[in-house]
Amino acid sequence: MNTYQIKSWIKTSALAVTLSLAFSCQDALQEDVISQIGNDYLNTAKGLEDGVNAAYTSLRVWYGSERGNNFTEFGTDIYTNGADGSWKFMNTYTNQFDSQNGHVRELWDELYRGINTCNAVIDRSVNVTGISEAVKKQRIAEVKFIRAHHYFLLVQLFGPVDLQLTENKVPNKVVTRAPVAAVYDAIINDLQTAIPDLEAVKASNQYGRATRPAAQHLLAKVFITRATSEAGQASDYASAEPLLKSVINDYGFILLPNYAQIHQFGNERNDEIVFAIQYTRDPLTNQQANTPANPSANNGNNSHLYFLMEYDVQPGMRRDTQNGRPFKRYRMTPYAINTVFGDRVNDSRYKASFIDVYYANRPGTYNTNFDLSKPSVTFALGDTAIYIPGFEMSLAERATKKISGFGSQPL
Repeated sequence: MNTYQIKSWIKTSALAVTLSLAFSCQDALQEDVISQIGNDYLNTAKGLEDGVNAAYTSLRVWYGSERGNNFTEFGTDIYTNGADGSWKFMNTYTNQFDSQNGHVRELWDELYRGINTCNAVIDRSVNVTGISEAVKKQRIAEVKFIRAHHYFLLVQLFGPVDLQLTENKVPNKVVTRAPVAAVYDAIINDLQTAIPDLEAVKASNQYGRATRPAAQHLLAKVFITRATSEAGQASDYASAEPLLKSVINDYGFILLPNYAQIHQFGNERNDEIVFAIQYTRDPLTNQQANTPANPSANNGNNSHLYFLMEYDVQPGMRRDTQNGRPFKRYRMTPYAINTVFGDRVNDSRYKASFIDVYYANRPGTYNTNFDLSKPSVTFALGDTAIYIPGFEMSLAERATKKISGFGSQPL
């Protein structure tokens, strides 16, 4: 899971978002599938609520998808492309990486679709009755948070973009590129006006709704990012500092005592999480940009699939639920392994972050044609089948081990 977390405002201000499956419980953000509705539905109290929920679903186009990972992991000094996947050009920057790239087009379309939903909720809200003024203000603040989030992604990826702050009710062919400074101004205005009306709590009673600390954290990230852009202002860093201090000090967030607990199964809600994107098991409301070119995109949060090695082709191993689907899209760089995680003694993050041992789940005897020192190996259930020590092990030392699979990098 990728989490919107507090670590330390000095160390990081990165907007990291936990991508987790929503629990089937009453205090989670609920989504109802509505079909065959008229245009006036959004002018009702129920329509306003459903419109806000629809805006939240647009966050899934970025988080928990291969699309979002390709834009954030590729092109960095931490990850490079693995053996599988058809999007390697997004890491190597070939001429295939253009505006017709499916992931670029899908992201653009879905973010603007989400923005227009936010615009519709804001514009229509003035005529909505049957809902308290306090709740209405909170819902408007929530979609302003989402709209700001989407424009923040767009301006970082594309620079000057079309700045639409009112609802498009019919197809519109009029497009202009607003200056980067204007886009940042709109983002900052949305967040600054949203913060007072959002719940001033660590987590909403309906888990997954935007809260005041979530908006403060995002706004701080916006200031810090703008500071290094062409629209940067001398006050940006100073503007970010009190926001981050407030998130750290005012809402009860704490660092978990054990780093390994952060992304542990069953710990999707914990005291480090500031904001979490919600998923549902309902395929009708769990969709990601299902297009003719990508007809199988209705697959929810699948980010965890792309960082695993192909363990299931090794002796003693078969694919299973515990070890995951080995799609091997992303591979850690030597810099990440040897420098970022170079201290294996004092830094507990190494063991907490990587799989370096696989245990046999397919007992039997196997030929090892690739290792002349051991023509065959036999595994009982639970034996160590693959071991990645984190260094290049000599052939002589390998010969003393029953293990069939070795590697110098963790998985």
